[in-house]
Order: sequence, then structure tokens, then C-alpha cells
Amino acid sequence: MSGVLARLWWWIRVGALRIRGWALRRDEGKAILRLGCEAAQRHDLAAFFRAVDWAGGVSRSGPQMLAWCSLPYYDGDRKQEAARLITAALEMAPNDAVVLGSYGMYLQNEGRFRESIEYLERALAARPTHPWTLRTLGDDWRCLGEWEQARKYYLDAMRQKPDEDEAAVVESGLAHVAAEMGDWSEAAQRWRKAAMRRSWDEETWYNLGDALLHIGDYRGAIKALRKNLRLGSEQPAWSYYDLARCYQQLGDVRRARTYCEKALEYAPNDEDAIELKRELADAPAK
Repeated sequence: MSGVLARLWWWIRVGALRIRGWALRRDEGKAILRLGCEAAQRHDLAAFFRAVDWAGGVSRSGPQMLAWCSLPYYDGDRKQEAARLITAALEMAPNDAVVLGSYGMYLQNEGRFRESIEYLERALAARPTHPWTLRTLGDDWRCLGEWEQARKYYLDAMRQKPDEDEAAVVESGLAHVAAEMGDWSEAAQRWRKAAMRRSWDEETWYNLGDALLHIGDYRGAIKALRKNLRLGSEQPAWSYYDLARCYQQLGDVRRARTYCEKALEYAPNDEDAIELKRELADAPAK
């Protein structure tokens, strides 16, 4: 389902729940919060916080819901509230797998990777085949630079047949590991699979374009990088710089210069872009 259709379907489901709650005089807040957490997984934090407002807040929720909600609060730069929610959840249910896993993610976001692994391992002991927990452990080990260990957990996560969105995240993790280990061909293959599953994610398209550039598939890289920009790149300077390098390799100096200038508009002090501009200045335009 495309990003637009997913958002439309989300709005329909929320509307139906609100009507049902009004008609039956029931509190549908928990179900609305669940939908809000689904939206947050698609990086739609605005929809998540609207769901929180419609549900009347999260304070009356159980420990698992508090734990789930803490993560988008953190992503939304409401870190104090995220800490309050996950701490409350941990006090209410210190041995719950969902709570332990969410606390592990909170610690990961804080850069406390070894502590995160400890809590995620406890969560995994309670749910040994949970793909999200396995993938998040892979992320921790990758952040610590332990590529083989990270790869092991990512592959274990993929063997559990995660849903489409989670599978895309696992593929991205495997792609990052492959890139760190210098295997750009595998990285490109992994990011291509991730992009097919998560076509709305601009970062995945950038990573695919960058990997294709590394293996010399310049036209494929251009398509991926343009898709990244159409989706609203969070790092447009990188995208334009890579486009400039692609066109440089294809011998189209005029376009390479244009995209290099665009990169410098967003990052005027970027040393790589400045150096590329010098190279292109001496090249004959075609």
C-alpha cells in the first residue's frame, strides 16, 4: 500500500472508531492510540499526536501502551515525556517483553547501546522469535561496529518472516552492514528490496542511489536519487552532490555543474562539493 493510501486508510479507521465510540458511548481511546502508533511507524508523527489528542492522552493506558507511545514521543523530540512514559511502564511491568523491548529502544536512542542490549536480550528471552527485538539488537551491534554480530541478528529477524515494513527495516540494516564491510553490490541489492517495500521512505531511496553510485550504475543511481528528492530529502545537499558525481561519470559536465551548485546552496562549506566544483571547472562542458 502506498504512503497516500496508507494515510487515507488510517483516517478512515480512526473516523470509524470515533463514530463507534460516540454511538456506543464507549471509550475507543486504546484502539485509536494503536492506530496512532501505526502512523508513527510510518514516520507520521503528526498523525500520532492527533491520535493522542483524540484519545484523551495516554496517562490512563496500561504499561504496554505507555511503552509503545514513549517511542514516537522520543522521535517527536519530547524526550522528557518519553522518559516519563517508559519509566512508568517499566515500574508497572518490569518483566513484560514489550516494555523491556521498548526500554531497550529508548536506551538505544540515548546512545547507551550496551545497556540497550541487556534489556533487549531480556525481552528476547520472553519472545525468542520476535523480529522487531532481533532487528533492534542488530541495530545496537551495528552502532557498536560489530558487523558480524549485527548481521547475525538481522538474518535471524528475517527468518521470522516479519511484516513488509519491518522486513524493509531489516533489509536496510543488512545493507548498512554490507556497506560498512565494503560490499556495495550486496548493499545495493538490500536497499533495492527495502525501497520496494517502503517506497515512501526518502532515506531508503538515497541509500539505494548512493550504493548504485558506488558500483557504477550511474543511471540507476540518478533514478533513485531523484525519487529521494521528490519525496522530500532530509539531506538534499548529499542527494545533489551524488547526482553531480553521477553526471560527471557519465560525461555530462553541464548537468554535473548544475547539481554541484545545488549541493553548495544547501551546504556551502561542504569540502567534497567544493572540491568537485574545482574539478568540474577545469572539465570541458559537453
